[in-house]
Amino acid sequence: MNPLNILVGSNVLVPSTAPNSCIMRLRANLTYQNPSYVKVKKLGMNSRYSKTVCFLKPCDYGWSIPRGAISLVCSILEDEGVDYTITKMVTGGKSTISERIKEERVAAIYRSLRRYQKECVKALVNGVQGHVILPCGSGKTYLAAAAALMVDEPTIVFVHTEDLMYQWKDTFTAMGVDQIGLIGGGNGSSFMPISKGQVYICMIQTMERNLSADGCVEMLNSAGCAILDEAHHCPAETFSKVIQLCPARYRWGLTATPDRSDGFTFLIPLIIGNSLYQIDTTRLVEEGYLVVPKIIPVDTGIKIEFSSIINKKTGRADIVKATSLLSANFKRNRSIVQICMRASDAGRKTLVIVPRVEQAKLISNMLKHMGCKSVAITSKAKRDQRKLVIEGFRSGKYDVLCATQLADEGLDLPILDTLVQASAGSAEGRAIQRVGRIMRVHKGKKKPVVFDLVDRGVFIKQ
Repeated sequence: MNPLNILVGSNVLVPSTAPNSCIMRLRANLTYQNPSYVKVKKLGMNSRYSKTVCFLKPCDYGWSIPRGAISLVCSILEDEGVDYTITKMVTGGKSTISERIKEERVAAIYRSLRRYQKECVKALVNGVQGHVILPCGSGKTYLAAAAALMVDEPTIVFVHTEDLMYQWKDTFTAMGVDQIGLIGGGNGSSFMPISKGQVYICMIQTMERNLSADGCVEMLNSAGCAILDEAHHCPAETFSKVIQLCPARYRWGLTATPDRSDGFTFLIPLIIGNSLYQIDTTRLVEEGYLVVPKIIPVDTGIKIEFSSIINKKTGRADIVKATSLLSANFKRNRSIVQICMRASDAGRKTLVIVPRVEQAKLISNMLKHMGCKSVAITSKAKRDQRKLVIEGFRSGKYDVLCATQLADEGLDLPILDTLVQASAGSAEGRAIQRVGRIMRVHKGKKKPVVFDLVDRGVFIKQ
């Protein structure tokens, strides 16, 4: 009997001739309890979701499996005593760091890396596919860009915000890459194959909307290195659909917070690949790259009762309404302003995070009327406007930056030393991202402090 031929490209394909015992084991290992179903049932409601989700799908070749599960496929086949071969249908070849650093420009970049960053780059290059977990302020963008230069393949980077797009562009430009293309974010959507030496930074929403457009799939097929920033988003359909159409040999995901509040964390290794490297905040603090902040809980004394936000039609708590009530509460906003004023008087640089755009503007205006150099930055502003605000903050024009969740990912202001966490409730991942904004080391920076507003009632457990 001929060995089974396993195809590895954007996904793993197992032939229909595979023994039924192997398929049954694959199905069992690739079937998970559906977190969406569990969530709805906990609320006592009828669910339109299935109880389980299975990632073993029939296809013309036989069976299709997410590429991150390749080790599972091999393990089961070997355990069942099945002979098999692997045909790689990926784009790109094998690279080694030792060969690449013979080029002086690449060697200089490699030498500039911190010790843990070199460890991570080696893990990415040698691991070929998978995700890395690094805290905010660890230099994820820089080290991943360095890793891309090490493999020397046509590179595509997927991001989901304009600010992240330009952060990557600036990083590659600083490394001497002069062929950088941008897709989405006001840069058009002209799709073409990527050549060696080129880097394309793409808004993943734009890619997903244009998968049927001329040249889009061909562009995905041409990349030998694919990087997904903020990889904890990959379980979302927009992200997973694009990633699983990209057969790049090197497939990497970067995240500071892999745990998802919706329960779909298990999809990250399935789609991207297993964890290749992880470093915790403690080590970066010990090595002097991050500073532990002081956390000060602030009891607002404000209580939003469940009974006041129940939707009469659905019988469910309306969290959006609860958040709006808190955002408009004068007493709470006055407390935020008072904290900011004390911080400003002490010469601190403060980031205020609130849940509503209008609230960010209101608090900024209240601070201005009290003589504080404050500015609001929200997703409503165009990127050029946001850029001017960030530059103004860096130059000392402002002392307080009032922001919405726009600041959760990609905000690069090491000078920040004070955080007022005033967003009503917060998933653990977002909370970690926000605190990380003020933990970076910066010359002349004061010891970081977090003022965490604690609301009663609906949000007390958060």
